[in-house]
Amino acid sequence: MQSPNDDWPAVDCTVSAERYQRVESPGDVEAAATALACAQFPGVDRCVTASLEAMLKALTPSFSEVEFRGEPGGHQDGANRGFLRSDSLVAVLFVEGVDDCSLADLRHLERGAPPCSDSRICCEERLLPVERYLDGLHRLGARRVVVNAITGIPADAHPAPGDAEAIRAVLARPEMMAPTSPLCAIPGWTSVFPSPRLTRMVADCPGGVWSMCDPRLPTTPDGQRELMREIGSSIARAACHPE
Repeated sequence: MQSPNDDWPAVDCTVSAERYQRVESPGDVEAAATALACAQFPGVDRCVTASLEAMLKALTPSFSEVEFRGEPGGHQDGANRGFLRSDSLVAVLFVEGVDDCSLADLRHLERGAPPCSDSRICCEERLLPVERYLDGLHRLGARRVVVNAITGIPADAHPAPGDAEAIRAVLARPEMMAPTSPLCAIPGWTSVFPSPRLTRMVADCPGGVWSMCDPRLPTTPDGQRELMREIGSSIARAACHPE
């Protein structure tokens, strides 16, 4: 694998035939952490991300009335069959240096489509409401759900996992209301921008949110694995119920 920073050691990112990483024993945690590290590297130059829409489609069954690009149903009981289990905790982890851009109309991505008034593609009035994704988590039934993110919040923001009030206080900070102003630049990688939509998802089903700008955030694959263990511990403490 070619990492974005030549100082980072190589990681074996061989593509698996599985659509998701199975963790059925303590020994599987290492493979899951490596998969996360691999997932972060591709797409550094991508234009927009539809993280919330991708999450919803992955967890929604094919017989659902929820529509995706005008077609009903998702991948839960198809390509992702077996991922959701009745006795499991559903832990969602977003790893994004930009905010979600789940557009209501994909024609905004076409060449020549007019931009928003501030020259962006992903202004709020064009996006599907965050409530769509909160409702999607409620539809999962009586299982526990927790949402987490490593994303664009100020580097000095350290809300405790599960503390919805502290996470909403981060959302209210002026830096989170300036979508075109980078919070930081990660050398050899990319700039990190405010992610209020992803942060709100964490606040409404409170898990943990970590700043991608935090200098304490590990930037090597080994460090990423250690962070995964920390997140796993936080998930166990902060799990919430969608109802």
